[in-house]
Amino acid sequence: MSIVKSALLALFSAGCVATSVEEADSGVRQIENATVLSSTARPPMSGVFRTWVILAVAAPGQDAIEMYVPFMTADQEMPEVGATCSIVFHEAFLEGFSARGDVDRGRPLRVIDVMDCDGTIYRF
Repeated sequence: MSIVKSALLALFSAGCVATSVEEADSGVRQIENATVLSSTARPPMSGVFRTWVILAVAAPGQDAIEMYVPFMTADQEMPEVGATCSIVFHEAFLEGFSARGDVDRGRPLRVIDVMDCDGTIYRF
């Protein structure tokens, strides 16, 4: 099964998306061979607000971009800096905060659904 099909299956099997995410469009996108350049610290856990970890990634020959990962549990596994990944993502208007503070609500942001990093699958 391709990573895109796996991501779509994960999205549909999750049921509804939390109210803190409003889809910008219905397009699921994929980036191949992206390197994880950095990661923000994990934000404090919240039972009320949606929290996010921000990864900076870059595909070969491309500029770095920021991508958002929902932070759901203190022991949540995340890819290591330096990992090479295929990333399935979508764009959405977000609410909540990261370790850097409030997320930018004024524009759609890239939200990671699935990462295949050096053979390890991460589903968010």
